[in-house]
This record gives sequence, structure tokens and C-alpha cells, in this order.
Amino acid sequence: MKGKLKNLIITLIVVLVLLLPILIDYYGDKSLEMLTYDNYITEVESGVSSIIYYGDTENDDFKNISKTLLSMNKKFDINVKALNYNDLNEDQIVELLDQEELKDLKTGLIFAKHRAVEYIHDGDVDQKNLEALINKYFNNVILEDEIAYKKPKDANAYKKIINSKNIVMTVFGRSNCTWCVDFKPVYNDIANKHKINVYVFESDLDNEEEYEKVMKLGLKIPKNCTDTGKAEDLADGFGTPLTLFTKNGKVIDCISGYLPRKSLEAKLKSVGMIE
Repeated sequence: MKGKLKNLIITLIVVLVLLLPILIDYYGDKSLEMLTYDNYITEVESGVSSIIYYGDTENDDFKNISKTLLSMNKKFDINVKALNYNDLNEDQIVELLDQEELKDLKTGLIFAKHRAVEYIHDGDVDQKNLEALINKYFNNVILEDEIAYKKPKDANAYKKIINSKNIVMTVFGRSNCTWCVDFKPVYNDIANKHKINVYVFESDLDNEEEYEKVMKLGLKIPKNCTDTGKAEDLADGFGTPLTLFTKNGKVIDCISGYLPRKSLEAKLKSVGMIE
């Protein structure tokens, strides 16, 4: 009898040990982790893809959005957390939003990746809309009717574009370049928001002959965007993504690599494309 009881106890212990991770996973994911402002800064700067709820975490709306966010955590393996608006002081709110159009935001979702805030969504969303935002900002899926960047018809058309007295932004990349793909939603949204022309070349997708003609238009990569620290011809090769700003057929500035939204807007202001 004692032997049977002992075996039963051992069996129960084994079952509990096996079930414990499942139970922890099930019950532990029922609420969002709450962040302090310092924790929020650490989360953003970690570089991990995260969605952070920003608002009043004590109302009924928060319960609903929590369920939606937790379901996204399961489906897309993205960090989902929350920051209580009521726990922040005025300086922290200004620092967090730092965008004129969001200065009065009371409820929203913060999308962070690559050690920066990628996007702030104003207000709540349902599951369908949230999936669309995740695909856009984390999986780089841009819907056809939202595409704002442009593809020059050919080299001659592009030559006319850059010979304009207007400042022109051109991104050179490849479809199989991770940073190029990540950069696309950023400059596409900026083009939509500010109604500016952004032209894009992708060496592995564009017509090879026309692409080579573009390379031979005589454009120079400024020294701050080359590995040698000297200005180089575009035709001599470059790392991607490479962004050139031109005016009257000459390159006036550049970006080497990926830039988050805030940094790209700052660059566009510095070259005079936006105010």
C-alpha cells in the first residue's frame, strides 16, 4: 500500500512538473507587463521589436486592447507592454511624444524597433487593423494603394528628374537587403506624410541595362557616405541602402544605411525638402 501511494505521489509530482511551464505560460500572459518611464526607454533602446500601449491602464478600454495585444504576442512573437499615461510627468510626456501632431495624445500604440520609435498610432485599434500595422512596420508589408515612393521609367527620365531645380531624394537598394527592406516603410510613410517625391532603384529588380545607365550618369557619393572618406563615383559601387539628395543634377547630401523616422525627417529638414 505504501509502495502504491509512493508511486502515485511521484507520478503526481512528475505531472505537475510537466504542467508547470504550460500553466505559467497560460496565466502569465493574461496581463501586459507594466513599464515605468525608465523601463520604457530601456525597452525602446534594446532594439527588440515591441508594441507599447500608451494611455490610462485602469479603464475598460485598456482591458480590451490588452487582449488584442496579447493575441498578437502569440501570433507574431512581438513584445507587448504598457505604459500608464497617468504615471508620467509633463517633461516625460513631451520627451516621449516629441511630435507636434501627437502633443495631446492620451491613448495610443508605440511601435519600436532598431533602437527607435518607428511609429505612434493615435487611438485604439481592433485586431484586423493591428495585424495590418504589424505587417507594415515590423514585416515591411506595404499595401499597393499606400505606396508613395516612385520608380523612374528609365535612365533618361531619371536624368530629367535630377536635373530639376528641386531637391530630389533617391534611395538605391536591393530587394534582398534587410536594411533596404526595413527602410522602405519609413521613407514611404514620410513621402505620404509630407507629399514629397522619393525615387527608388533596386538593382536586382530593375531593368539591368537602364540601371547601368543610371550608374553612369556621373553622380558622386559624398565622402561622408563612403568607406574611404573620399567622394566616389556611384558607378564604382556602394553599400545599400544608399540615399542621395540631388539638385540641378548634383548630389548635395546623402544617407548611408537605414534611418528611423525621426532621424530621416531631421535630415529632410536639413537639406530643405521639408519644413
